[in-house]
Amino acid sequence: MNVINEKCARVIIDELGIRGKSTAKVYDAFWKFIGDELIKSGKVTIAKFGTFILKDTDDANYQIDFQPDAYMCDELGAK
Repeated sequence: MNVINEKCARVIIDELGIRGKSTAKVYDAFWKFIGDELIKSGKVTIAKFGTFILKDTDDANYQIDFQPDAYMCDELGAK
């Protein structure tokens, strides 16, 4: 597990009280949901975080763009 995954797992454990293999299942299920929704609708918005947008590229591949929510920008002091 990489550092980001470990930090996310710690939040799931601390905030939700979910432990063991269930922690990884929650993390994996969340990202699977995001991917599935991108494929289905081409766009996923997470309140106070941002929007993922699936775009076609010229070479018949896909690109995922991210637009941060205004709340997230304010929290980070970004524009």
